[in-house]
Amino acid sequence: MKNTPNKFFLILALPIFAFALAACSTTSTAGSPALKGETNAKLQTQLIKGKTTEAQTRKLFGDPANVVQHSDGTTTWDYVYSETHTRAIPYVSNKVSTDNLQLHITFDKDVVENYTLSQQKNHN
Repeated sequence: MKNTPNKFFLILALPIFAFALAACSTTSTAGSPALKGETNAKLQTQLIKGKTTEAQTRKLFGDPANVVQHSDGTTTWDYVYSETHTRAIPYVSNKVSTDNLQLHITFDKDVVENYTLSQQKNHN
């Protein structure tokens, strides 16, 4: 009979402990989803310098997050995409990783003059 309270405690405590350690995971995104998975190699086939137009670019990536008209007649478009993954274990730890992509395109006379794709990954 002495072991009965210990077994009862173990049966009750085990599911509570397992629940407390269960990991919760979420993913959130912001910006242009068309940028997800983009690479410089892929962009070389999509954005052809001196050929791809603003209309074709808008069809590929949607509306830019930012447009700047420059005094020299060129225009720059900026696209951004961010994906944040959060994994939380209650009372133990939180792990957050963020992947950011930024596409900066310069147009001259309605065609792509140049572009840069930058990627930043933060993992905590």
